[in-house]
Amino acid sequence: MSLPTALGAGGAITVAITKFFEKHQGKKVTFGAEGQVTTLEGFSAKDVERVLQVVAQQRDENDQRWAAATKQIQSTPTTENPSDA
Repeated sequence: MSLPTALGAGGAITVAITKFFEKHQGKKVTFGAEGQVTTLEGFSAKDVERVLQVVAQQRDENDQRWAAATKQIQSTPTTENPSDA
């Protein structure tokens, strides 16, 4: 029986989180107010490139969602409140 199986679901999560932090010990990512990456420390050039690509992709997806939501709001007809008449 493996350690995660013996520990159950909660224990498996604890093991996974512990391994994640051990793997990334000494690494640091700082984000600005708008979600932009301001610093990356302890990462290889390949890791930095991958992080920046993911951040750029997420930013583009968020921009597209905001544009679609704004367009939908602008095209939604407004109804007058009868009490305003």
